Amino acid sequence: MTTRQTIRLPAGGDVPTLWSAVAAHMAAWLHERGLAARDAVLLLPFAALLAPARMACAAEPRFAGWPPRIETPLTLAAALGPAPQTPAQAPSGDVLVDRLLAVERARRALDGVDASAAPGDVQSMAVQLVDAAHRLRHGALARAPARRGDFWDAARARCAGAGAGPAQIEARLLAEAVSWCAEGVSAASDRLYAHRPAAWVALEIGGADALIDGVLAAAQAAGVPGLRLVADTDAATPFAGVARPALARRWLADDAEDEAGAAALAVIEALDAGRAPVVLVALDRSLVRRTRALLERAGVPLIDETGWQLSTTRAAARVLAL
Repeated sequence: MTTRQTIRLPAGGDVPTLWSAVAAHMAAWLHERGLAARDAVLLLPFAALLAPARMACAAEPRFAGWPPRIETPLTLAAALGPAPQTPAQAPSGDVLVDRLLAVERARRALDGVDASAAPGDVQSMAVQLVDAAHRLRHGALARAPARRGDFWDAARARCAGAGAGPAQIEARLLAEAVSWCAEGVSAASDRLYAHRPAAWVALEIGGADALIDGVLAAAQAAGVPGLRLVADTDAATPFAGVARPALARRWLADDAEDEAGAAALAVIEALDAGRAPVVLVALDRSLVRRTRALLERAGVPLIDETGWQLSTTRAAARVLAL
């Protein structure tokens, strides 16, 4: 079995430095193993990361113009071929479609249960059933197709004997969700488990990705080398790279007007000292309005994020109408 290596990238740097580090570590790792970069695949968790990753790899001299293939799991799966046919009654992953299919299953799960014990109607039960089914589906798709039988066996074992007591309705819905998903779960991403590049490289940023973890685990079992580049900070000390010690100051105000003046003065003092931007956090909207008036009188530019959300304003309604 081929080992899988993990490299934690330095935290606290700027974005260009991060992408340069990704390209450099990947190039060095492939070179050490004598692997052709053009035959490797770099998996990214989000499509928005494709462009900067490709630019950084194009600028890496050790790739000599032949960088690895850079994809997300969804873009790579789409390039490898069409999605497999899903059984007609299996959950599709589409919330609206699956809720229509789940109504009858919810009725079946509630058959024989006292109606007074149900926390809602069949429609609300169908919503819970779909939510459970989608979570199970996500967990199954993060495992190679050959390993999903064990996953469903474990899920059925967890549901066995849980059909009584205060949580009997939730237990029945969960058992029905397991039975529903076990009829057949598949997606275009299943093709990733059979794909065999020269090497897999995965960038972990914004948290772990269960599908990417599953693909790397299957590749490791098949003898394909893998590298994980972790750009996330340590969960135990998430702000260690950027935190700076600060001295807290306490202002005592006689009334609301004095409090607004103190807040405006603190902002102006910070700007005069070169500390910008300044964030002002307050719970009293009337206080925020008065502080804003004082800052505008002093000529301080600001962005007010209090009040109604944009989606509820007349301007947003006009944008949607367009």
